[in-house]
Amino acid sequence: TVPVTKIDGFASCKSLQTVSIPKTVVELSSLAFYNCESLKEVVLPNSVRTIGMQAFMGCTSLENIVIPESVETISDGAFIGCATDIEVSNGNKRFSVVDGMLIGKMQHNVNDVVTIGPDWGVVYCPTDKKGDVVADDSITHIVDYAFNGCKDIETGVEGL
Repeated sequence: TVPVTKIDGFASCKSLQTVSIPKTVVELSSLAFYNCESLKEVVLPNSVRTIGMQAFMGCTSLENIVIPESVETISDGAFIGCATDIEVSNGNKRFSVVDGMLIGKMQHNVNDVVTIGPDWGVVYCPTDKKGDVVADDSITHIVDYAFNGCKDIETGVEGL
């Protein structure tokens, strides 16, 4: 048997509620769980390195997800339309949660060489976030779609 290393075929599974990703998986591809409106729980193993673009977009019932230490890349819009609480494993050096928002070290691509810079960017803000959004001096970027669907933010991003 060949182990599953990539997940990419669950888009629009309307009745899917719980997923436990196998320990052999290293990538959740773009749109992997797109529009799985009933999905409440996803357990990511410490083998997953990449969460693709819009992988969980439209998963409006997703309550919580823990980003394991192994995750190196979360693409733009991975959590669009989610009110999900995100946690990051202590050992993850690329991502963190600040004031309920997922932030990550920014990747830079120069001549097809990807490097990780010292600067941080907002990757995701839950749609149910309310009030002010405050960024300290380490936040230098806002990733595409990071604030998509955030209707109750009052004063925008201070500090940028």
